Amino acid sequence: MTAPPTEPLDPRSGWTFRVPEAAGPVRHAPPPSFTVVIPAYQAARFVGDAVRSVLAQTEPPAEVLVVDDGSTDDTAATLRPFDGAVQLLRIPHGGPSAARNAGMHAATGDFVAFLDADDVYEPEFLAALGALAAIRPDVDVLTADATFVVDGAARGTFMQANAFPTADQRGAVLERCFLTMMSAVRRSRLLEVGGFDTRITHGEDWRLWIELVLGGSLVGLVDAPLGCYRAHSAQLTARRGRSLRGRHQVLAEVVHHEALTAAERRAVSSRLSSLLVRAATVEAAEARGGEARRRWLHVARLSVAPRRTRLGALVAALGPARVAKRVGRG
Repeated sequence: MTAPPTEPLDPRSGWTFRVPEAAGPVRHAPPPSFTVVIPAYQAARFVGDAVRSVLAQTEPPAEVLVVDDGSTDDTAATLRPFDGAVQLLRIPHGGPSAARNAGMHAATGDFVAFLDADDVYEPEFLAALGALAAIRPDVDVLTADATFVVDGAARGTFMQANAFPTADQRGAVLERCFLTMMSAVRRSRLLEVGGFDTRITHGEDWRLWIELVLGGSLVGLVDAPLGCYRAHSAQLTARRGRSLRGRHQVLAEVVHHEALTAAERRAVSSRLSSLLVRAATVEAAEARGGEARRRWLHVARLSVAPRRTRLGALVAALGPARVAKRVGRG
């Protein structure tokens, strides 16, 4: 039977699942098995908390793989208390995408669930995702809401700032990244698309979600905050320009994707121009001294930038620092 997309589908637990309409009749299936993959680089301070959150799951995973991405700190030593419960894989430093791909290839579970070393799962994370997969076995990507914890304080949830789409997930994923890295993907689909693109250092998760959704995968949500995304305010500020530049890099490749319709390609092209301007503006506002002036002059020369933005950038290049900051926020 086909379930309505936003109805509570598991009355035993009270979880609400948000899923796209099924293409046809769907038979319930047993809950799948999960392999949890934790990429870790210089993560000795945090990875123990991440591992403990996985081992505390009410429905335990089939296996836990920590991929040490060439760390030179005490990451490996931090994991010794978990010997027997956690498998440690060591690879040369290649970045989080390379580490996640190594975990994907070593995994044996039906789904690969990802968890960054400085984040944690709530105890029912895997149980909830498993219940969703059992009721909708046609869904390839499983996710849940996550709480933002900044400098130790809760600052709302991901879904409060990013509405989850149950209709036209293709259009939505081309516009924004509507799920976090704390998600699980059917391993067979991960292998089909080749996992994460290791050339992309910011926005690599969004690139993977786009590839999966354009290939026909459905994304389902457990509408409850079952993970904690932990960050520091200074860290988030430092990421703004790099994050925007990474999104631009993602769309610059996606605009040539053979699966796009003509209308989708036009929408991506428009988004690509606005991201280029936004990334350049934020990077200029973050820069200092002569580098800031050079970057503001670059913005002023961008032909795709609105006239008002180009004029503001020119003023910022020649004016005091407070003017530059004001333009960067605009």
